[in-house]
Amino acid sequence: MWLPPLTVLLVCLAAQGCILFTSSVNSPPSVKILPPTDPIFRGQTLVLSAEVSDPDGGRVNLEWTTSMGACPDPLDVGQRPTTTPVGGSDADPTFSFALRPGAPTTVCVWVLATDAQGATAVAALSVSSQNRAPVAAIDVLAPTTKTSGGLFELYSIFHLSAAKSHDPDGDVVSDPQFALGLFPPAAMPTPKLVPCPAAVPSDFLACLDVGGFAGTYTISLTVSDGFMRSAAATTTLTVDEDHPACVSGTDPRLDASPVVLDPSEAKTFTVEQILDDGAPLPTPADGAHAAPTFAWKVRRNAGTWQPIAGYDHVNAFTVTENTYATGDVVDVSVTISDGVAMHLQPACDPRCPAGCPQSAQWTVEYR
Repeated sequence: MWLPPLTVLLVCLAAQGCILFTSSVNSPPSVKILPPTDPIFRGQTLVLSAEVSDPDGGRVNLEWTTSMGACPDPLDVGQRPTTTPVGGSDADPTFSFALRPGAPTTVCVWVLATDAQGATAVAALSVSSQNRAPVAAIDVLAPTTKTSGGLFELYSIFHLSAAKSHDPDGDVVSDPQFALGLFPPAAMPTPKLVPCPAAVPSDFLACLDVGGFAGTYTISLTVSDGFMRSAAATTTLTVDEDHPACVSGTDPRLDASPVVLDPSEAKTFTVEQILDDGAPLPTPADGAHAAPTFAWKVRRNAGTWQPIAGYDHVNAFTVTENTYATGDVVDVSVTISDGVAMHLQPACDPRCPAGCPQSAQWTVEYR
């Protein structure tokens, strides 16, 4: 059976002879910090454990502290911090802490073991965190609508945001770099990403005006956490082909023909609405859409059509009074255009009337 070391004291008295006194000699505890088995990342809580024992079988208390940087080599117990100890015992010899964002990547963890007699032992372990790359994310803020086929409309101005990018270590994400990859070969001038107009410009926003060029545009983005750059995030923007414009509203209505007038009466014919992805009417004041054009013409008594000059950008034409006589039959016609000579996808907007009419015609009978 193991017995602790003894201190022997022999005391001899003249009258009583010699008496033998014995007492145990206290041995200091031993302690070792177990290295972590998994990678350490900033922002995550790390739990360290210690192996602790006492040769005398007594209770051992633990005090954990940390200092910045690697542990001294060789170990100098005089450098152990003595502030903010964390209590523990041999029954629960663990210590939890986190390497916070922006903190040094290496920390020295110290543990002081003290037995019931006050004997001590010190152990230390350097732990280093690994930096994880940030994650880039592209968010399309505008436009918020798509065509019935799930594509973006022509003349879209894309607002792209990097604000949803993040860093798994909690570091601040910075320096977003947008890049335009593929774009339609016919796009002229060459499209480019530019800062979005705003009262306070943001590095995390970029804008792309695709104009009237349909096809596929690819955008990539990388960000930084101050230590390394992210992998590139990419998004694909598919812009719908141009569709023919259609006349969807007139005054008077087309089914009101023939319009019966007295020669002394004037009459105005108006295109009130055009549905189109590029040149609608009314034309929105967004700077992105073009205005439609109008080709007006008239004919009298089924004769030759006569074009009306100077009305290319006017959506109404007035037949003035006393221009025609009783018995005349006058046809008024207008053909609209969105400026695209050839439509690669002739399908009409689903809101258009049947047949996708690009012309309107009225008949006037003078009596």
